[in-house]
Amino acid sequence: MRKPSFKNQKPYVYLLFGMWILSTLVLIIESCIPGNISADHSHNFTDILLDFVAIFRPQNVVRYVDPISIDLSYETTVLPKEGDKYILPVSSGVTVKYKLSYPELKEGETEYKKLTLKRGSGEQNSQDVYQLSRDDETSPVFYIVAKEEAKDCSFQVCCDKVFSKEFRFDVVPLPAPKNDLLFTSTPSSLNLKVNESYPLDIRMDDGVKKDKTYPNNTNRNEFLSRYYDIEKVSHSVEDKSVCEISKFGVITGKKEGKTKVHYGPFTFDVTISGTNKAVPNNASFSFSKTDVDLGIFDLNYDHSEVTYTFHFKDTELDDSFSFEIVDDKGEKENIAARVFRQGKNACYIKGLRNVSHPFFLKVFSSSNPNVETNIPLQFATILPDTMTLYINNKEVSKKVGSVVHLDFVTGKKTLISCCFWKTNKYVSYSQTKVSLFTEDRAVHFDRLITNGGYVTFLSPGEWKIKVQAVLNENFWYEIQANVTKGRVQLDAQNDVFLSFIRKSFGHFLAFSFDAMFLFLFLYFFLKDRHGLISASFSLLWGFVFASITELIQHFVPGRFGAWSDIGIDTAGAASGVVFIFLFIWLIKIVRYFVSKRKEKAVDEKKD
Repeated sequence: MRKPSFKNQKPYVYLLFGMWILSTLVLIIESCIPGNISADHSHNFTDILLDFVAIFRPQNVVRYVDPISIDLSYETTVLPKEGDKYILPVSSGVTVKYKLSYPELKEGETEYKKLTLKRGSGEQNSQDVYQLSRDDETSPVFYIVAKEEAKDCSFQVCCDKVFSKEFRFDVVPLPAPKNDLLFTSTPSSLNLKVNESYPLDIRMDDGVKKDKTYPNNTNRNEFLSRYYDIEKVSHSVEDKSVCEISKFGVITGKKEGKTKVHYGPFTFDVTISGTNKAVPNNASFSFSKTDVDLGIFDLNYDHSEVTYTFHFKDTELDDSFSFEIVDDKGEKENIAARVFRQGKNACYIKGLRNVSHPFFLKVFSSSNPNVETNIPLQFATILPDTMTLYINNKEVSKKVGSVVHLDFVTGKKTLISCCFWKTNKYVSYSQTKVSLFTEDRAVHFDRLITNGGYVTFLSPGEWKIKVQAVLNENFWYEIQANVTKGRVQLDAQNDVFLSFIRKSFGHFLAFSFDAMFLFLFLYFFLKDRHGLISASFSLLWGFVFASITELIQHFVPGRFGAWSDIGIDTAGAASGVVFIFLFIWLIKIVRYFVSKRKEKAVDEKKD
C-alpha cells in the first residue's frame, strides 16, 4: 500500500475532508448548546417536517365534537363528603377537577373543552358566600373560595346547553381538628412559677407525605389551618385554682400546687411553685417587625411571612403573649390571614385572601388578657407595576391595556406569556398569575403555566384572546389574531414527539452524513481504495464521536447524555457507512458489466 499524503490529491478529496471537519464541528457545537436553545432547534426541525407533510396532507378546517358526559371530583385531604353534598370550610380555597368523555373522534375532529359555570339561585349562591374562578375557559380545574357559612350552595358546569353537571356543597365553620391530627413536642411534665405563662407546642399533621399532599411544599400545620381551627380543641384543668389554660394552649400558674392539664388527646402534669414574675397590669409593651410586606396568598408559599416580636419594658413582668387575627368588630378573621406562634413572645403572619374590611393582629398578655393592643394589618401594594407581553419568549409589547395585532398560522402551538416587575420589590409567584380567555371555538389552550399558556389556532380567521393578570384586572392585553392556513395538525405534536423527531431524524441523519463524508474522504485519500479499512474506521469513529458528544452534554445546563442517544447516533453512522459501501460496490458492479460489454463488443467486431 502506498503511503498516503495530503499532497497532490484531487480537489474533491480536500472538499470531502472539509465537509467532514465542518459536520463534526457542527455536531460538537450543537452538543454544547444549552437545553432551551436545543429545544428551539428541535421545534424548527419539526416545523420543516410538518411543512413537508402538509404538501401531501393539506389541512382541513377542524370540526369540534361536544362531550357526552362529565365527572367531577373534589380534591381535599380533610373534610369528607356528606351524602350528595360536599363540605367546604369557611375561608378555604378548594379545587374541583372535571373529566370530560367524548365519542370516538374521526379525522378532522377535535374535542370541544370550553365549559361555563352557572350559579344556583338564592342568597346562598351569591358572590358574598363563595367565589368561583378558573385559569381559563378550557382549564380542567376550577376553584371555590368559601367566604360565609351557608347551606345548600350549588352551581352547574355547562357545555353549550348540551348537558350540565351540578356541584352541591355546604359552607361550614372551621371545625376542631381531630385528635389524630394533633401532635406536640411539649414534655408531659411541666414546672412553672406562679404568674408564669407557658405556651404548649400543639400543631397539626396528618402524617401524609409532604411532597404528595401539600401544594408548593407548604408547611403542614399551615396547610391544615385552612380547614381546622386549633383554638377549638377541647381543653381543661383538673384543679383550676392551681393553673388555667386558654384556648390558645397557654398554661398560666395561679398558685403553688400540682394538677393535670388536658389539651385534646394530651395530658400534662403541671407543678406550680414559688412566685416568678409579676402579672402585667396596663403595662406598655413594644414590638419589632421584620421588613417584609404582607401579601395575598402568602399562605400558599413558604417564602413570605411577617414576624412580630413583643417585649414589656419592665423585664420583671411575665413576657408571654397570645395572638389572634380579628376584624374591625373584634371578631375572629379567618379569610384574610393566619397567625402562628413562635415561642413565648413572637408570632408570624401569612396572608391568605383579600378582604374589603380592616383587620388587625390582636396581641395580649397570656397572664392578663386585659393588657392588649390591636395592630392594624393591610396587604401591601406589592402588585407589579410593569407587565410585558411575550410570544414564544420574544417581547411583543410593554403597553399594558392595549390591543395587539399579530399574525399566526393554524396548527402551530404558540406560547403566550407575561413577565412582571415591581420597582425595588420582590414579585412573588402568586402575583404573576395570568389568565387566558377567548370566546372563539377555533382557539385551543393547552399546558397552562403560571404566567401564561400555549395556544393553537385550529381554523383560519380573525380571533381574539384576552390576557389578564389575576390580581390586577387593569393589567391586560387583547390579542387580535389574524390566522392563516398553516401546517397540518398532528396529535403527536408534543414534547415526546419533538424529542423523537430530533433524535431519530436529526441526530440519526447528522451522524450518518458525518460518517459518509469521513468514509469517502478515507476511501479516496488512501489511493488504493481500501473500502473495508475506510468503512471500519468510519464506523468506529461514529461510536467514539457519539460517546464524546453525549459526554459533553453532561456538563451543559439543561442537557444530559444517554446511552440510547449513543445508540441512535452510532446507528446513524452505521447507516451512512453501509450506504456508501453499497454505493461504491454498485458502481464497481456497473463498471464491471460495462467493461464486459465493451470487451464483448470488441470481440464481436474482430470476428
